[in-house]
Amino acid sequence: MTAFEPHPRHLSAIAGHLSANHYADRVKVVEAAAGVASASAYLTDAGSSSALTGNTAGFAVPVVDVFETLDGTIDILKIDIEGGEYGLLGDERFGSVRARTVVVEWHKTPDRADGREWCEDKLRKFGYRTKRGVEDLPLAGLIWGFKADQVSPMEQTQSEA
Repeated sequence: MTAFEPHPRHLSAIAGHLSANHYADRVKVVEAAAGVASASAYLTDAGSSSALTGNTAGFAVPVVDVFETLDGTIDILKIDIEGGEYGLLGDERFGSVRARTVVVEWHKTPDRADGREWCEDKLRKFGYRTKRGVEDLPLAGLIWGFKADQVSPMEQTQSEA
């Protein structure tokens, strides 16, 4: 498992949880934000809603080109990057990512008032069937994407009932 986290407080919490649960040797934590190009950026300090910004009022963090790190088949790719989902899904390289299941937390932003539909369209373009998650609010929500040849856990549970 690989996780990207740029926020120092969150990194500390992750390290503590991994150690306490004896998973530190099973999870690679990249101390950077996931993006479409390696760079430096600023991160707002808004707890679990911290996001990359051009505003220097945040603090500087490294950004890693996530496409250079994704290798092999991925069982579940979770994208929860507070508006950064648009850069990843908008990059044509996303089509070469071999993820069986993708979970995207989308956000309505000033640039993407149609965030939910935009993300669903991009996932479909890359060969995923989409299903809206239980948390589907006006400003943010979850979208599940399943490769066409994969049966979703939700569908599997329904067929077993």
